[in-house]
Amino acid sequence: MKKKILFIAPDYYGFNEVIFNGIKKHTDFDVSMAISATNERYRYRNFYERLENFFSKTFLRKNLKNIKKREHLIRQMNQSDFYDYILVNRPDILDQEMYDIVQKKGGKKIVVFWDSFSKIDGQKETIPYYDLAFSFDADDCKNYNLKKISNFYFNEELYSPNPVHEIVFLGTFDKRFDDLTQIINQMNKEHIDIKSFIYHPRDFSVDPQIENNIIKIPNIIPFNESYKVNEKGKILLDLAHENQSGLSFRPFDALGSEKKLITTNKAIKNYDFYNPNNIFVIENINNIQIPSEFFTSPYEKVEKNIREKYSFKNWINTILDL
Repeated sequence: MKKKILFIAPDYYGFNEVIFNGIKKHTDFDVSMAISATNERYRYRNFYERLENFFSKTFLRKNLKNIKKREHLIRQMNQSDFYDYILVNRPDILDQEMYDIVQKKGGKKIVVFWDSFSKIDGQKETIPYYDLAFSFDADDCKNYNLKKISNFYFNEELYSPNPVHEIVFLGTFDKRFDDLTQIINQMNKEHIDIKSFIYHPRDFSVDPQIENNIIKIPNIIPFNESYKVNEKGKILLDLAHENQSGLSFRPFDALGSEKKLITTNKAIKNYDFYNPNNIFVIENINNIQIPSEFFTSPYEKVEKNIREKYSFKNWINTILDL
């Protein structure tokens, strides 16, 4: 009989679908998924449920959509009476009743904190509910005795071998935009082609000098389709978030697709795949000096055993302790 696993996660950028499909692909488990839908993705069952929510919000000051979302998540968690594994991503989405359900389902309980505790409240309080707790954030691992897990690369086989830009950046409009502007200005001075794909639900102003370098994206690109942007670049650009002590997915996208990387995250120097011929670290955003040889020299292949260490399959095996 196949082992059963329940994967619980929020509906966020399609990341949940990537993990769900990865578990199905790389294990022989019977996989179930319980998703906490965002307000934007929740779908009313019918017209009457929509009407009911309208009157509830208007006269009772209660948002039935939130209640229905919660009930839907609990129904998904109850697809089986027992699971050999319960894997949770973003545990702050669960309330006490949901944790009681998780405890009753038995099996090994595993959590992956996909963001640092400093960025998302309500995470560290959930640690005692799990048998194994992982995080990519080095500081959180040290301070809360979590197991260190890096992000991973996937879809590497789908990348086009014919990039159309020298440097490509994919990100959201946030505090890092000032750093991006500095980098674009410097690359333009050196006549190096750089294109940035920036998501924001609303329009935002851009300095006319870099307008041609920015493509505004009004709709978020699903996680499993990000390669369609990354494949456009010969080199990928990675901008670290404030107080980030681990690596985002972009360095692993570069590793998997065998592309060079420019990054502001100095922590990458501590990783075994770091090679200054493949990865340039911007030490000072106000003084960007990238040697011309970095753009003209070929990519140096990473040893197979090191590269496979950061594969999606190995990530799943590590998380599930297989």
